[in-house]
Amino acid sequence: MTGAIAASGGIRRDQGWRESELRRALPLCAAASLVVHLVLINLGMPSEKARPQLANVGSTGALQARLIQSPRIAPPAAETMAFARNSSASARPEGHTAEPPLQRSGERRGLARRSIPDNSAPTEQAPISSHIAAPALPTAEEEEREYVPRPQLSSVPVAQGPVIIGAPSDVSDLDRHTAVLSLFIDEDGQVRRIRAEEPRLPEAFEQAAREAFMAARFSPGQVDGKAVKSRVRVEVVFDNTPLGNLH
Repeated sequence: MTGAIAASGGIRRDQGWRESELRRALPLCAAASLVVHLVLINLGMPSEKARPQLANVGSTGALQARLIQSPRIAPPAAETMAFARNSSASARPEGHTAEPPLQRSGERRGLARRSIPDNSAPTEQAPISSHIAAPALPTAEEEEREYVPRPQLSSVPVAQGPVIIGAPSDVSDLDRHTAVLSLFIDEDGQVRRIRAEEPRLPEAFEQAAREAFMAARFSPGQVDGKAVKSRVRVEVVFDNTPLGNLH
């Protein structure tokens, strides 16, 4: 009996030792399993618990980083840049205006060429004209002021011969026409201008009178013995009435 009791006591001690050893080994096994799990995650080989998290595409930065580093075929560069722009735009606060994309170097050089003027090109200058503008000609009224009127003359112009006005050949009326003409005579006795006053003669009669006085010669008008430009008024009468109507 004593031996049996001793044996059972030894068995109990042996079981107790094994239980204590197992208790010590469990934490070590759990720590080793955790280390292996972390190593698998860092190598891009997720465990069964991590796979549902990778399948659910969220908006956190860590999850996006895992998707980019996944062993699948990388998206085209254009899609990657668009995704990066969308991510950066969503991270900016509200009210912040997005900056325009940077221009390509070729476009920047083109803009620089357009903005900077080319000073090397010769500039055209307006030619300097050596022509001197002629003075403006005096108007008819200004010229008339140079002629002294008859009341201010000390000696009036006198025709050097009879002034004959021929009747127009194409006029057959039997009327009497009277008009006053102003003669502008220069200091040499030449008629330079004729101005008809109202009422005026019929056109054919006025033209005949103009031609006759323009061809006539006058002694010039004088002021204190000096020949000057003068202006005199003459009355012209065209009378084609029958002689019997004069009585």
